[in-house]
Amino acid sequence: MYQSRYIKFFKSRNLHFAAGKRGNIFRMVIDEISIKKSFSFKKLFLFFLAVVLISGIIYLSFLLGAIFGKGPTETSFSYENPVVELMEKYATAGIEINETEIIKQAELEFDKNYINYVLFAMSAWKLHNSPLSRDTPKIKIVLDNSNDEIYYSEVIGSEIKTDSLNIGEPDVIISTSKQEIIEAMLAEDMIQFMKTSVMEGGTNMEMMASQFTLASKGYLQMYEDVTGESLLGSVIRM
Repeated sequence: MYQSRYIKFFKSRNLHFAAGKRGNIFRMVIDEISIKKSFSFKKLFLFFLAVVLISGIIYLSFLLGAIFGKGPTETSFSYENPVVELMEKYATAGIEINETEIIKQAELEFDKNYINYVLFAMSAWKLHNSPLSRDTPKIKIVLDNSNDEIYYSEVIGSEIKTDSLNIGEPDVIISTSKQEIIEAMLAEDMIQFMKTSVMEGGTNMEMMASQFTLASKGYLQMYEDVTGESLLGSVIRM
């Protein structure tokens, strides 16, 4: 009885309609807030996606330029052929010496200057760090299959630095002999001599770093010049 009175009371004043309107307005406000939040999230997501895409395009362009570019085109550093210097020393002293004797004497005097020159002739000075990296190009040279005859070369700003101290994980290991290097220095075409040496097994060039890393540091041309093979196809297939 009391309940029916209250119902009549609310109905007589259309209060249930007012409550319904307030409910609709409240739902509209909530829906509008949800739409705004959704729209803001979409804008933020699209902005973030655009930044990532642009950054990716810039980095990829830079990386591809480093990989397929020619690297440094000149260097202020120069390295003299130590075998030629040895021959000139004998000539100045008026001493006649044949090629066999020159090779034997050069083997006795062999040091890091021989390595620097042969790497320079192989255009190792064009090597460079990978993009956005401090990881310098490093080459390990093993002579005469001996652990006592190992040199480590590093290219820093087109300068080739060689020492007998280990400088870290090499990108490439070149295994050859003192005689092969000396004979290459005596050859008319040193690069062709090295290529022939690789083909005949006198010199071995082992890639230690990934092909992508090698390409990004500029080893493409040097590898092709010395081995007659190309790393390019392998890089594209990765």
